[in-house]
Amino acid sequence: MRSVPLVLLVCVCIALCGCGKKAIDIVGKWKLDTPVPMPGATSTDVTFAADHTFTGVYSGTWSMSGDTVTLKINTMAGISMDTFKSMTASQPNGAAAAKLFDSMPLKVDSDGKNMSMTDGKGSVSPMPMFTKQ
Repeated sequence: MRSVPLVLLVCVCIALCGCGKKAIDIVGKWKLDTPVPMPGATSTDVTFAADHTFTGVYSGTWSMSGDTVTLKINTMAGISMDTFKSMTASQPNGAAAAKLFDSMPLKVDSDGKNMSMTDGKGSVSPMPMFTKQ
């Protein structure tokens, strides 16, 4: 019976300390890190909203699982993805680029300040694509 208070104390300590990492929050303003200016873009900012949409130089919807954010891009610098797909269909790698915009996985680093492109299999670009503002 003496062990019951000790067990309860341990359970309370575990509950108060938490058992896992704090969830990563990407909601807010991010800057697109690109060395190449985007035609038609007046800013390289993107705002991720709590309703799982994003707007700015890119716009569309996002989802998150663990530390991976997946973007579905609807427009890029004001150009719809349908227009982009038709413009790039005959270009080398045009179909691959268009497919990427349908599902673009990004890995959020452990401090939640950068998102980098990933192949979804563990390989992550050494350069961030977005930096939190």
